[in-house]
Amino acid sequence: MKLIFSSILIVLSLPLLSQWDNSNSIDEMTGEVSAYCSSPLFSSTKNMVSPYSDTKAWLGIGCDGVSEWVYVGFTNAPNLLDTDTQDGQNVFTTRIKWDDELTSERFIQTWGAKSIQFTDTESAIENIINSNTLLVELNWYENGKTYFRFNLSGSTKAITKMRTKAGYSPPTTSINSNAQVENEIELEIENVELDQITEIQIIEDDVDLEDDTPFMIVENMPAFGDCKSMRGDERHQCTQMEIIRYVSKNIKYPPIAKDGGIQGTVFVYFVIGKDGYVKDVKVLREVDSRLDEEAFRVVSSLPKFDPGTQRGKNVSVQYTIPVKFIIR
Repeated sequence: MKLIFSSILIVLSLPLLSQWDNSNSIDEMTGEVSAYCSSPLFSSTKNMVSPYSDTKAWLGIGCDGVSEWVYVGFTNAPNLLDTDTQDGQNVFTTRIKWDDELTSERFIQTWGAKSIQFTDTESAIENIINSNTLLVELNWYENGKTYFRFNLSGSTKAITKMRTKAGYSPPTTSINSNAQVENEIELEIENVELDQITEIQIIEDDVDLEDDTPFMIVENMPAFGDCKSMRGDERHQCTQMEIIRYVSKNIKYPPIAKDGGIQGTVFVYFVIGKDGYVKDVKVLREVDSRLDEEAFRVVSSLPKFDPGTQRGKNVSVQYTIPVKFIIR
């Protein structure tokens, strides 16, 4: 079994307003499963005029086991201005905001459809996972600039469930982290197969679980955040995402290292103990003392987990996470 960390961007946290929903469908001809998750319904931030006064929107993600797609759905078909026509579809670029990060996004809309689809699916999903709110600006007929704000709390758990149900593994990616550093700086949590660093430990029946020797794989892996209610691979994948989410949110690019053009990947080893607290944090691969210390600091500050268990007993579990500092 391979443990994989994927890159994640996180900014500020907001309270949970309501839960995301999960659903699935089965192709009766092929038996293939498609899975979906969606946010609650949200009204526009200002009142819209008739016939759109009751319009609500939601953020949705779909997965067929091979690919994923992200869209904004509406209870009324959006009548948008400033669009171009391409291959029989409306195409437009508009402003969106992930937490406090303002950017532009390109969407497509099939004529008459009640949804608009992100063209950059991979980036959209990573931002959904790593952000707390999404604000979308639309130039809506007879309403002018219209805004829909989506609360993304609970999206990580919902996306994990969707991918598990569809049997989908996301591709290797990297992502900017402008929340922590200036625009010319990129912070990545690099993808890595952790069993390239340390050998997987197989737990046999005669292993003394009273010994505090840390394991890599146990029956019930550690968890925190929304992952605590999950079990099996779903719990493990969700926890990996939450760890990276926490590190991305809290890490800072040391100013002296940034000004000096120092970059590289710091590999940090740590153990989640029987009591759920992080311990034995070590830098396995050093780059620069400032980068090493920052990666060490953030990993050491990880909050308490639900500890891993084996045959009903709490055990210590080890992890290695690579933190890649890049100046571009």
